[in-house]
Amino acid sequence: MLDAIEELLWNTLALEIEAFHESFGDMSAILCSLQIPSMRDSVLASLAVTGGSLYVSSRLSRIAQQFGTALYLISPNDAEPDCLRNAVNPFCYCDPTPLPLSAHTTQLSSDRHSFSRIFTGALFEAMAGMLALYPAPTSAQLLKVTEDMRDIMVDAVKSARIVPSYYAEVAAEMVQKSALKNPAYLAIFRDAFVRRCILSLESASRIMSVLNGAVDTNSERVGDEALPKLARLESSRYGLKEPLFVQMPADAAKSIARSATPDGRSMEPTSPEAAATAFVDQLFMKGLVNYGDVSDNYNKGDNGDKESKDPGLAHTTHRLQREGKELHLIRIRFNCGPRHVCSKS
Repeated sequence: MLDAIEELLWNTLALEIEAFHESFGDMSAILCSLQIPSMRDSVLASLAVTGGSLYVSSRLSRIAQQFGTALYLISPNDAEPDCLRNAVNPFCYCDPTPLPLSAHTTQLSSDRHSFSRIFTGALFEAMAGMLALYPAPTSAQLLKVTEDMRDIMVDAVKSARIVPSYYAEVAAEMVQKSALKNPAYLAIFRDAFVRRCILSLESASRIMSVLNGAVDTNSERVGDEALPKLARLESSRYGLKEPLFVQMPADAAKSIARSATPDGRSMEPTSPEAAATAFVDQLFMKGLVNYGDVSDNYNKGDNGDKESKDPGLAHTTHRLQREGKELHLIRIRFNCGPRHVCSKS
């Protein structure tokens, strides 16, 4: 769904863009479940027990309960005991680059499934705040909250620059879009993202100045500088004898959005080259790249899906593919876990 809204996200190489895919999927699952009247009734009934707060671990916040429970029995590091991931979590933003490739579920790693929990937690907090605007919410009002959250998410993705610091960029857009949907939402989204360090206090202040008309905004995507670009990556470290061309995110220098360091300062965004390199490094380290036959088959124009014939390559997500005289790295599917991949049809 996310790639249908913004197709450039499909092949742009950055850790935060990869993780946002997972967060968008988890929030979509939560919003879809609330389209069922009986689910809304169950959630509203539980508010009497939780003191009126939606932000508690519940049937709603626990994503893929049966699947997660089964996975936990097989591999306790990969899932929580009662779900795959929980939208109610304590995780705050940090630079994903130095994080380990994998970690126990109680810790953060740079893996998309793990790092996604930061943004999902912020959005679930925001949704709880949206519902709290109603003293005694009805099923219709809860449904309205889901529709507003849907619109805010989609509108933000459409206008956000595709940059290495994508969490901060799309969060800044969500704050602005939420104010257009309902002025009361603005503080809710701002505070949720600031608490999670996805937005720094300085960035939040600048967003408020934009909304108040005190300064001009250049948050709308205008011109090629706001779009991903195909660029050359030095590739000898990957055992390749020629440059590798990849789709790098745009430069975040002109964006007002910055995430926060642990001490609250605005974090300078990673350069497009560094973001792409970190992402590609992890692809090769995890064995997610199909080298193909670079010297023979790709020169002959054979770009067929060799993975379907070789079970050993079935988990790969990217492929080396020759385009004219250039060697490109392209995405062919998502890797949803150790034994599951999702192709784009």
